[in-house]
Order: sequence, then C-alpha cells, then structure tokens
Amino acid sequence: RSKKFKKNNQWIPFTDNKKKVVKLGRQEDGYEGVRAVIGGSNTHLLFITHQPKNISVFNLNTFQFIKHDTLPIDNEIYSPCFVSTSENEQEMMKGNKKNKNIKMLLFHKKAGLSIRYDETNNTFRYYTKKVCKDIAPFWNYGYVRINDIILFFGGWSVKAISNSVYKYSIREKKWTTFQDALPTSLDGCVAMSSKDCKNVHIIGVLSANWDSATTHLKTKVRKWLAEEEKMKIKKQLSVKEKNKKRKEEREEGEEEEKEKEKEEEGEEIEKEEKEKEKEEQKKERKKWIKWLKRSDKKDKKEIVTKFKGSKKDFKMWLLDQERWKNDLTKENISVFYDAVGSFADNYSSDDENTVNSMLFYSNISSVIKNALVVMIAISEYNTECENLPNVKEKDIKHFRELFKDELNYKFVCKEPKMDKQDVQEFLVNLMYKLLKNLSNYDALILIICGHGDAGNALVTSEGESISIDTIRSFFDRERLPSFKDYPKIFFIDICRGNKPFSIKSIKKRGKEGGDVHNDDGFLIVWSTTSGYKVDDLSLFSESIKDTIISKYENTFLYQMLKEVRVNVKGKPDSSTYCVEISDTTDYHIVLEKNLVRFDFYNN
Repeated sequence: RSKKFKKNNQWIPFTDNKKKVVKLGRQEDGYEGVRAVIGGSNTHLLFITHQPKNISVFNLNTFQFIKHDTLPIDNEIYSPCFVSTSENEQEMMKGNKKNKNIKMLLFHKKAGLSIRYDETNNTFRYYTKKVCKDIAPFWNYGYVRINDIILFFGGWSVKAISNSVYKYSIREKKWTTFQDALPTSLDGCVAMSSKDCKNVHIIGVLSANWDSATTHLKTKVRKWLAEEEKMKIKKQLSVKEKNKKRKEEREEGEEEEKEKEKEEEGEEIEKEEKEKEKEEQKKERKKWIKWLKRSDKKDKKEIVTKFKGSKKDFKMWLLDQERWKNDLTKENISVFYDAVGSFADNYSSDDENTVNSMLFYSNISSVIKNALVVMIAISEYNTECENLPNVKEKDIKHFRELFKDELNYKFVCKEPKMDKQDVQEFLVNLMYKLLKNLSNYDALILIICGHGDAGNALVTSEGESISIDTIRSFFDRERLPSFKDYPKIFFIDICRGNKPFSIKSIKKRGKEGGDVHNDDGFLIVWSTTSGYKVDDLSLFSESIKDTIISKYENTFLYQMLKEVRVNVKGKPDSSTYCVEISDTTDYHIVLEKNLVRFDFYNN
C-alpha cells in the first residue's frame, strides 16, 4: 500500500460558523492591488488597505466589517507595502490580550504612514513617516518584514523599473539603498522569507516582458543586514525553531494516521455518490428534453435562440422568466442547460425571423455584453488653449447616456483638468487593473475628447501633448495579453492639425500652430481626418449616441459607424467634421445590453 501524504497548498472557501461562504468587500470597493494584515488582542482582526485611499477592519469572529476609514495621503494606493509592526510576532500570533493597540506601517510612492488602531475605541491614528528619495518614485515592489527591518525589492514608476534593494529599519527609522543590487529589474514581484528566516524568495514578472513569464530569485537575508541586526535575528530564531520542531513532529504523526483513515473512507463514499449522481442527472436530462418537446413553438424558438449566447447570460435569462418560475430553479438550471444543448442539436424551425436571428449571430466573433468604458474628457486648460465647455456639458452626457444608461456598461469619466503625467499615470493604473481582468470585461471602449495637435496628439491641460498611438500602445497584445482576443474601440474627438474647413469663429479642438499602430483588434473612430481641425459642437458624440441607441439591437457596429458619418455630414454647421474609421479587427462587432453587471473597478 502506498503511503498517503497530507495535502498542502489547497485553496478552500472562507466560511462562517454555519458553513456559509463569507464575501469581503462592498460593491463599490476596488480590491485589485489590495494588501492586508492580521492583528488584534485575539488575532481576530483583518486590516485591509485598498484603492483609492481606504483602510477597513474586518472581525474574523463575527464576519462583519467594524470600521472603514480614509488614509490621510495625497496619492491613490495600489499594491502598497503594508505590514504589522508588533514588537514580537510570536506573541502576536498567540494573542496578547493586554495589547489592544495595533501598530502598522504603510509605504506607497512618496507616502509613508505609521498607523495606530485602538481596539477598545475602534479608532485610527496616523503619523507621517519619511520616505527616502530613492524609493519615493516607485510602487508595486516586493517586500518582506524580518524582525526589525523591511526589505523592498524592485518597483515600478512611470519613468523606470527598479533593480535595487531598499531597507527600512523600524526601530531606527532609517533607510538604506543598495543600488542595482538585483540581476534584473522587477515589477509586481512578491517577496517571502523561508521558514528559518535565513533566505528570501522573490517571485515576480520580468520588466522586459508583459506576458506571464516570471522569475524566481533567492537571496540570503544576512546579505542585507548589519552585524547587530544579524545577532538579534539569530537569537530569536533559535528559540522559535526548537519549539516549532517539537510541535510539528508530534502533530505530523497524529495527522498522518487520521488522514489515512479519512481518505480511505472518503474514496469509497465518493465513488458511490458519483455513480448515484450520474444516474440521477441522466434521468433529469431526459425529463427536461420531454418538457422542451411539450413546450409551444414560440417558447422553443426563443429558448434555442438564447442558448446561442453565453452560458451565464442564458441561465440568468431563464431564471428571470416569470412563466417558468415554478419549473426552473438555481438547483436544476445546469441540468436543464445540458438538456437544451442536446435538444438544440436536433431542433429545426421554418420561422424566418428566428433563422435570420441565428444567422446574424453565427457570423460574428465578438458580442460585447460587459464592456469597460473609460472617458478622458479634458475641458479645462491653463495655457493659450481655450476651455471646451461642450466637452464637459454635452459630450460626457451623450456618451454616458449611451454606454451607462442604455447599454448598462461600466462607465468611468476622469477629471476635466489633467496634465500629461496625470494621463500617463491613469493609463498605467488602468492597464494594471485589466491585466488579470477580474471583472471579466469583454471589450475596452476608450473615449478621448479635448484639444488636439498635429501628429494625432491629445493636448493636456498644461499644454503638453501625448500621441494617440502612445495611448493605444498601452493596450496592445504584448502589454495587455488578457485583452488580445477582445475588441479595443477608441472614439477620438480632437483636432488632428491646423487646416480649417471653414472660417467661422467657432472654438477649435486644437492648438494653433502619428504614428500608425501595428496591432490588430482595434477599431478607432476619429471625428475628422488627419491634418484638420474640428469644431467644439459635440455633433460627433450626439450622432454616435442617437445612431447606436436606435440601431444596436440588429446592426453591426461598423455599419452603425458608417451611418454616423452620413448623419454628421448632414447636420448644420458640420463642415469641419469628417468621420474616419480605422478597423484592424477581423470580426463583426455587436453591442448587447448588459442585463446584470458585477465588477469591482474603482474609479
């Protein structure tokens, strides 16, 4: 008989005392880039920091949030350094009931905070910590706390990716920089100490790649310590290791025996249950196929048509139908889905409208149901460029009515005043949010309104410019592999040069005075052609809204955009508009209304 080993490294649900899964976070919270530590007099409190500047306290005994607060810092946080600074971690894990004041440290870019939480009064106090100039530009670094020090590895900034190591002494409040100490620049890495705290393992994405390739580095802790720090850690580890070894040896023998007995019993029970479940599902599937055959012709057509969409949307649509509420439930919906699949393979219909509907959807590769819509609408300038009131008053309104109110997509609109660095940082943060695509977006729609300049560039509030091709490059398949199969749609309403179509005294979206992308999957729509100005009349956004709302249920997006071009040219005062479409997708695009949206993007 083979020896059975205890299973490790398994994800298990976080459940309460009634075995109900506990979900952390409110709908408005953005938990991407979240950091958390455990503390409290009974080790029962989970402290959570997350964007934009939030800190929360979750009670692990009652499974309830007991405190939400805002961090007193200037920058929004994303993947900060967040650690407990308890004097003795071993005592903290045992639970020091006398200590009801929890101490923590947070570092992010140039912000440093010492955080004190009073468990008795449920209050926070904050104290500013100095951040050394070497690490101040960076974030998204790996970090690990070992006794009285915190080690930082790598980090990302708008201008560079670090290959340095930084050390912070908690007791001495002193920073040390080890310049160019790593063999490669690291971004988004994770650092963890070995059990004996003698080594640190660094796992992270290589700066040269934007795909899923990772690197694994190992470094000795003593390499970064002063002699006094080495002696202190050695003394504490000696006592800790002896106690831990005795406990592990005793528990390991007991646990292996228990696991062996449980697994043998569980395997027999599991085998019997699977056979029984398989037989029951077979009977249930036959029952639902009979139910479908008995349904009226109209219901059959509608069910088969909806079945062609996504599995998730189909199930939600079925459960939302009042006529079948007594038959279909969450418990039997999966078996019913399998039955519809078998039924649809043999189903035929002479109904012309149903056939046309199926042909419409069978010829496309991308149906957008859950897009993220982001709008950069710069309307306020502090240079010779005039402000653009119609961007603020009309364009934002038109696009919000279309994408948020009508299609129910996630809609994010940035501030009316943004300088070049603001735009760059926003694009970087947006790209990082979409790398894992935790909200399952199936398209990115980016809307850009403001002044423009020659070379297809957006003019920012302080008079600098950033090319549209640079903006586009943030979302190509190399930098954003999670969206390589999804459409990226750009609506751009800026001037593209100095040539006027008319001499009317109307504000132009450009300064008085491009590159072409090399990636597929982009559909870029301009309000005018290269080299020309465009009036600040909001005809572009108005026509897009009106055309798509009236046509999207049975018309491809590209066809609607061609109608936008005709509609804009037919409007009074439209002489400067000439809609230009650049399409590198190899599929038709259809817009569908999002019936239900769950996401955690925080704007």
